[in-house]
Parts: sequence; structure tokens; C-alpha cells
Amino acid sequence: MYVPMAYFFVRNEPHDARSMQRRSQYKNPKSRLEALMGLDRSHIQDETLRHASWYQAGIPREIALEILQQEDIGSFIVRDSTTHPGCYALSVRVPKYDNPTGISHYLILKTQRGVKLKGLDKEWPDLLALVTHHTVMPEMLPCTLRLPHKSKNPTYKDNDRDEKDEDPDYQRLSDFTSMMEALKK
Repeated sequence: MYVPMAYFFVRNEPHDARSMQRRSQYKNPKSRLEALMGLDRSHIQDETLRHASWYQAGIPREIALEILQQEDIGSFIVRDSTTHPGCYALSVRVPKYDNPTGISHYLILKTQRGVKLKGLDKEWPDLLALVTHHTVMPEMLPCTLRLPHKSKNPTYKDNDRDEKDEDPDYQRLSDFTSMMEALKK
């Protein structure tokens, strides 16, 4: 992202009590810079969630249950809560001894400083931080969360297939070397 130098310097800013109070609302220079640049953390989080395979905004609880029944313990889905608007729901595949259905649901509340699981005092700055933390530490969850495996890259080819030139527009390196030798003569 290109940031004009003008954003780094605040010109002609008065040094009276009001402006000092305004500057002190930013706890660190980074948040002040973000405010000056007009960055909104919610936009950054929205972009992160858009690419997270574990976040499925619109799916209902029943579909989450159906999907997770086929998955391993620790598999999870974060979705928008249908019963608590403005909150998220964390649906997790858990051991049967914890829940006979094998799936438990947890409410994720939005707070002033980010998000937290209902029943826990600990807060995280965003959903990604909460999920990342729970992949290592279960806290009140019965198991750690398992991040979904990436699906195979559809453009990847096995090494033995790479030797075949399927596209005539591209030449092999050995062809290029022989062309260079021919040009030298």
C-alpha cells in the first residue's frame, strides 16, 4: 500500500490542551498513524475473514452440525450467530464424552477491545487471534481447534508430468540453450 509522506507528518497542528488530549487518545504511534491514514481495523478483519475457510457467515446451525459430523475432533466453523445478532457462533467437533452429539456451540461476543468467548474474561483483538490462540490452548474448550487443511493446488503438477511440454508457446530451457548456441555461430 502506498502511503504519502504527508500522512507521517502533521503540519500546523496546534499544541493546546485540546489537541494534546486528541493525540493522547492513541495509545501508540501505530494507532495514531492508522487514524491519520483513515485505516479502519474492521475493514482489515473483514478482508481476513473473507479469505478464512473456517468463517462461514451465513450458514445456519443445522448446516454447521451436518458439516462437522463428518470431520475430525477439533474441526470447527465460525459463523454469524442467528440468535444473538452482532455476535459470532463457534461450532466445534468435540469428543462424545464432552457432548453426546459430538458438536458444541460457543457464543463469541464483540467487545470494546475485540472479541471474547461467553464465559471467559480473556479478550482477543479479533476473530483470527481468538482462533489462532485456541489452536494451541484449549482454554475452556474441550479440545484445541484444528485449522482446516488447504485443498490441493489445482495448478500443481507432479514432477514426472512437468517434463511434458503441453503448451507449445513455452519452450524448454534446453531448447533455449541450443537457440543461444545457434545464434553465436
